[in-house]
Amino acid sequence: RNADRGAATVAERLSRRGRLCGCSYGQGSVATGSFRGTAPNHTLVDCNGLNIDGPMMGYVDFSRVPVWLVDEGGLYHGGSSLRNGSGALGGNVAISSVPEWGQRFYGSAGAGLASYDTYNGFLTVGGGNSTVQARVRYYVESAQNDFKSVNQAIPPFEEQRQQGADYFKHGGGADLSWNAGRKNYLSLH
Repeated sequence: RNADRGAATVAERLSRRGRLCGCSYGQGSVATGSFRGTAPNHTLVDCNGLNIDGPMMGYVDFSRVPVWLVDEGGLYHGGSSLRNGSGALGGNVAISSVPEWGQRFYGSAGAGLASYDTYNGFLTVGGGNSTVQARVRYYVESAQNDFKSVNQAIPPFEEQRQQGADYFKHGGGADLSWNAGRKNYLSLH
């Protein structure tokens, strides 16, 4: 039920599944996904039932969607990709947040440290009862990306330090859900 916390972005999580071909241009850069034989703009991406494909390019940059904001996800290809409507020639990636019905109060936090001075963290706080649930989430990620490498494109080959590849991103989300009974609920995200 909970998303893979070992991955920092939805792009990393989806690349671990065999049906979706992920293309990433490096840490903190654009990451797209497509199903076999199609382009990224042939992949419909919906979050909580709403299409989030970009209006200009027609695809989602998965590196901008942290895995900590996603509770459930699914990949649908072929005919099953039309389950939520049209526009999914290659397939459909469905991500969603799901209420924790019956939990009075809950929370979680985490932090990560990786190479090239990469740091990330998240915080989730929520609660309610079996009828109403509310939750707030926040994440932060930054990286210096200032590693040393040997530039073999220009003689004489010298060791140089990468510059201009640092980044900082943060964001959050809030969910408010009302249980209408009979496995139906109304949510605001």
